[in-house]
Amino acid sequence: MKTLQEKIAVMQHAANGGKVRITDRKGSVVVDKGATLNWNWECVDYDIVEEPKRVWVNEYADGGRCAYNTAEMAKRAANKQALRIAVEYVEVIK
Repeated sequence: MKTLQEKIAVMQHAANGGKVRITDRKGSVVVDKGATLNWNWECVDYDIVEEPKRVWVNEYADGGRCAYNTAEMAKRAANKQALRIAVEYVEVIK
């Protein structure tokens, strides 16, 4: 059973468009972003589904790397010494 604060965190995550895993006695299912949920904490458990983090990296001849939050930011920041520009790295969640 989740605490009130844990319930609030899950509901806020869903309200912000995040994915939620719903588990009941039949099993579990992941609900896509933006789905309408009928909260029933007595019979069902809800968990936050973490999205993998993404960064875009410029790689340079001297071995240096610079990471950015968006591909557009990486492209704007790249200079002529960049070997590869806006290479996307995605976190693997296990």
